[in-house]
Amino acid sequence: MPALVEELRRSGGREAVRERTAELVDSAVARFRAGAAELSETEAARLILGLQDRLARDRAAEWLDPPDVEHAQRLWRFLAKRCAVPSTVMRPLRCHCSAGPPG
Repeated sequence: MPALVEELRRSGGREAVRERTAELVDSAVARFRAGAAELSETEAARLILGLQDRLARDRAAEWLDPPDVEHAQRLWRFLAKRCAVPSTVMRPLRCHCSAGPPG
């Protein structure tokens, strides 16, 4: 998301991104409360990136209190399904040594 990167680089950009992330979380929880089951790819990506910030994540965690805990949990599960899975495949190491094989 180049626009997000540019926004972060500006003076006060982090705070602006945190505020926009809070607005998006508020809106998304309200939509999930109203019965939504998903967000657009753009909204999901923006939230996932915005929630990388600890303060934005702490603010979003406030939704995990009643009465919106169920809706917030559905939103978090929806977002978690869109995150990349950590790679568990080990690539073979390649040795670029000048010495030949041992022995």
